[in-house]
Amino acid sequence: MMAMLSQQTKLLIFTTVFFGVFFSHAQETTQTEQTISKAITLDKLMSERISFNKSENIPGRYTVQLYSGNLKSAQEVLTQFTEKFPTNAAVIRFQTPNYKVWIPNLRNKLDAEKLFASAKPDFPNILMFRNK
Repeated sequence: MMAMLSQQTKLLIFTTVFFGVFFSHAQETTQTEQTISKAITLDKLMSERISFNKSENIPGRYTVQLYSGNLKSAQEVLTQFTEKFPTNAAVIRFQTPNYKVWIPNLRNKLDAEKLFASAKPDFPNILMFRNK
C-alpha cells in the first residue's frame, strides 16, 4: 500500500504524525509547568497569610497596652505580665520616644475587656484600643 502512495502523500502523512506527537508532548509540558507555577504561588500566598496573622496590627482587632516608657521598665512589666498571665503573649514595641508593652491581636472587644479588667489591678496605666 505504501508503494502506491505518492511521495507528497508520504511526506504529508509523516509531517502530520510528527507534529501531532510533538505538539501533544508540548501541551503536557505546559500543563506541568502551570501546575508547578500554581503550587509555588499557593505556597507563597500561604506564607504571606501566616506572616500577616502574626503581625501585631491586624485591622479590626484589639490591643491592650500595659506600659509606655523606658526600656528597662518595659522589660520588667513584660516579665511581670508573663508570670501572671502565661496564656497571653505580650511584646515590647518601640514608638518614638517610648517603649510599649502590648498584648496584640485580641479577636474581639469581649476578650480585650476581660484581659483589661483582670490586669487593671496590677497595671494601673493599662489602655485598650482597636487597631485601625
